[in-house]
Amino acid sequence: MKIKGLFNLSSTDHKDFTDKLIKNINELQKDGQTVEIQYQTNTFNNGQIVYSALWIGRE
Repeated sequence: MKIKGLFNLSSTDHKDFTDKLIKNINELQKDGQTVEIQYQTNTFNNGQIVYSALWIGRE
């Protein structure tokens, strides 16, 4: 399977992050790609949480 693209998304707003991630995954799947997701959260000393994901589109 060939990698078609790598995409990275980060946000401190969980709802915004989730909405964008789902939208982009659906677009890639419509294009016939298989999507692999690597998801991570980081919490900083001030309590701020950053959500991030790397996704790989393959065809």
